[in-house]
Amino acid sequence: MAAVFACQRVSFVARGVVIAVDVYIIVGYGTKISAVSKSVQEKVKYNLEAMLGVTANSVNIMVQGVRVLGD
Repeated sequence: MAAVFACQRVSFVARGVVIAVDVYIIVGYGTKISAVSKSVQEKVKYNLEAMLGVTANSVNIMVQGVRVLGD
């Protein structure tokens, strides 16, 4: 079962050296929302640094809903 059903939107705000990222997701039913959110947050931070050399000051995860996933 997948933890993240869909990523609805990602927004970046850069003001000088301060970068904020907002990620809006829908999670699969039966997953632990706090663990999924933390995992997505860590992956976004890591990939920003690894791929772009950018350090985000904040990565905010907003859970927009929960969906039941088919078998």
